[in-house]
Amino acid sequence: MKRPRIVLAALLAAGGCAFSRGSASISDAGAALDRNVAATEAIDRWEPLPAAAARRLTSEYGIPDEVTKTSLSWSNIGPWRRIVVRDVPPPAVPGTDAGIIEQAVGYSMTPAQSADLAAFDARLAFNPRSQELSARSDREELNFLRLNLADDVVHQRLSPVQARKSYYREVEFDAAGMSEPQLHALLLTP
Repeated sequence: MKRPRIVLAALLAAGGCAFSRGSASISDAGAALDRNVAATEAIDRWEPLPAAAARRLTSEYGIPDEVTKTSLSWSNIGPWRRIVVRDVPPPAVPGTDAGIIEQAVGYSMTPAQSADLAAFDARLAFNPRSQELSARSDREELNFLRLNLADDVVHQRLSPVQARKSYYREVEFDAAGMSEPQLHALLLTP
């Protein structure tokens, strides 16, 4: 059975095919290449920072639901409606957040609340059609923080400016080893 694995791995690498749990692609191929193998093979070709993030998420959430040559995704796991980790090039400015990990929760808000959210942080996105609020960062902890502060902005507990200041203060505290609960869990009720 080594030959079908090699052939399917090559097809995945060359064509960027997506493999999903329960998809016809896997069952048609006789399940020769499972998502775990596909994920490992994809990650092995990624840039170091996205590869490390993908390994952390795989360790935390298990085998991804979908695998392409440039992304892994999970659906409805933990507090998240959706998690996507992408292989992106390193940022032009070292130390800059590349937004490798996107995590989304179910959330509803008005257009006015959405405008306040945009004023707070461009790494937050609200999709009114799917009722999803998502955050992008290089670390899950920063996505927790962004989403928790987004909830404060939406419910007018903080202004966008106050939330931005709070974000940077919390990041500094975290770097100094004084971690806050907002960095380790969703405190909002999606």
